[in-house]
Formats: sequence, structure tokens, C-alpha cells
Amino acid sequence: MKLMAVRRVQMAQSGKSDVPLPPAPPPHPGYAPNAALHAIKRHALEFVNPKALAVSSCSVCFHNIFLLKELPKGNKPKRE
Repeated sequence: MKLMAVRRVQMAQSGKSDVPLPPAPPPHPGYAPNAALHAIKRHALEFVNPKALAVSSCSVCFHNIFLLKELPKGNKPKRE
């Protein structure tokens, strides 16, 4: 911190400084492409009962089949 204070004083007085800039921190390595999915899997069991998922997955499947079956009926063009 003292070096930066000396550098600021030199820059204010003469516009130049003999004190070198501190080295830049290394870049962040980044996240894995599927990091969000791993986080969801890691924390999902806190909020969901796994036994309830197994039972309700069948009803979800039937619901999706019903929606896909009814979808074309709702998209007919209106005739006047």
C-alpha cells in the first residue's frame, strides 16, 4: 500500500512514476460448461422428496401426453 501511495504522489507531481504497477491477478479459470446442472443436482434433494418424484413422474408423463395431443386442436386458423 505504501508503494501505491508513493506512486500516486509521483504521478500527481510529475506525471511519471518509478514505482512499477503491481502484477495483475491471475485470470479466473472459469466454470465447467455444465456447472449449473451440477449445482442444481447438488442442492435439489434439499427441496424435493425423491420418493414423491418417482410416484408423480407417471402423472407428469400423462399430463404432457394430453397437452401434446390437444396442442394441434388449439392452433387451427380461424375462418370467417
